[in-house]
Amino acid sequence: MAIAWVRRVSSGMAGALVAIPPLRPVDLRKAEKQHTRYVEGMEWLGFDVRVIAADDALPDCVFVEDTAVIIPGHGILTVCAEYSRRPESVAVRRVLSAAGIALSVPTSDSPLDGGDVLQMGRIFFVGLSDRTSADGAAALERAFQPLGFSVIQVELPKGTLHLKCVVTALSDDTLLLADGTLSPDVFEGYHVISIPYEERYAANVVARNGRVLMSAGYPRAVAAVERAGFQVRVLQMSEFQKADGSLTCLSLRLY
Repeated sequence: MAIAWVRRVSSGMAGALVAIPPLRPVDLRKAEKQHTRYVEGMEWLGFDVRVIAADDALPDCVFVEDTAVIIPGHGILTVCAEYSRRPESVAVRRVLSAAGIALSVPTSDSPLDGGDVLQMGRIFFVGLSDRTSADGAAALERAFQPLGFSVIQVELPKGTLHLKCVVTALSDDTLLLADGTLSPDVFEGYHVISIPYEERYAANVVARNGRVLMSAGYPRAVAAVERAGFQVRVLQMSEFQKADGSLTCLSLRLY
């Protein structure tokens, strides 16, 4: 069974970390409605969605993906580069442990965000960013290499928040990549579908069994995915975009 853990929107989400403050503040009521649609979308993909309560003292807690990297039965808690986000892992650790996931806890202060980790089968592509260091990628490798996984580090373009801001998986062998960000050669052996740089926000998708959740407002990106034979459902993500978040950010997923 595919499982997705989501975390409710904090009442303090307007104070979430952002690289560039939005012109308009986060509309909390609208964010909550968009989150409800997201949960419905995840169920449409076939996930058993499990909900973690929000912590109103943690503005970014809805972006639960960053707090851990998980596979069936195993996982690693991450070390967020932003100290204000580190308490988010407390509730996540409790919930995942209760679900029978054996969690590795890094002993070093090596930053690693889940948004920088893209799993393709037995390979983890790890983006090196302001949020994830080479030492953080090495900690991931130490946790998963004994289980038969390998790690490929990917240098990200300057100003790219996370790896999954520019590339995500549509299937086990197909990736969606924003033009002008990373060379397709990085993903040798995989089928790469490109979308325009101007619509790069739409490169962040959640997909399962031929169905794909995409952000609304990016028609060329949606058309490219549909031409490849996938069934698309678009979701309004405006309030999460204001907080530098997108679709994958809102869940921890077990396939």
